[in-house]
Amino acid sequence: MNVSNIIITESDFNFKGFKKISIKYSQLFHPSSRIKLESVNKLILDDVLGNSKFDKIIIKEAISILALKGNLLITFSTTKFNNFLKTKAFINKFKKIF
Repeated sequence: MNVSNIIITESDFNFKGFKKISIKYSQLFHPSSRIKLESVNKLILDDVLGNSKFDKIIIKEAISILALKGNLLITFSTTKFNNFLKTKAFINKFKKIF
């Protein structure tokens, strides 16, 4: 699959010009097996973090398919964002970049 704009979401809503990937929460979520690494220019994680214990896998996969100068947009509901901030994926990895 060679796509430059992707949205990863549970929602039925799809952004115009974006290829939708529906998320199924598990350790088997690997879009990088279908999408060329570092090939996505615009990537949206649409309210998918904070829902499960697989946030680290979702973030790793998102970063692996994102192009070097690509754009990543992460949307959250307030509750899910607060849950994500408490996860080990955030605490151990992402606090270092702020």
